[in-house]
Amino acid sequence: MTANNSVQLVTPQGDAAGFDKRHQEKWLIYCPEIADDTLLYMITALESYSIRSYDGHLGVNTTGRHAEDAHTTSEFMAKHRPVKVGEVSWLERNVDQADQWSEFIARKWETFRKSLDES
Repeated sequence: MTANNSVQLVTPQGDAAGFDKRHQEKWLIYCPEIADDTLLYMITALESYSIRSYDGHLGVNTTGRHAEDAHTTSEFMAKHRPVKVGEVSWLERNVDQADQWSEFIARKWETFRKSLDES
């Protein structure tokens, strides 16, 4: 993580064309190594993953398997050990609907942050 709470990721190799949507899961995760002041949106599809931030300042937007030397979903999970805060596959919302995602994640973050403070 850099001083301004952004993270530098290598440029993804390829594109999302190989993303297997049959086994896709969508999660809100807490990963303090990457972002300690917001939840992140993570899509997994077997060993492919994508992470996005909708809080307006974190530079996380990966597609595929090439973020910070974690080339597969299992490598990312082992390296960063994120907390899966909530599964959101049921939401009928496109990833590009940034305002709606930002508002939703902010509400979920507030609830999750309170639970962290209480523990």
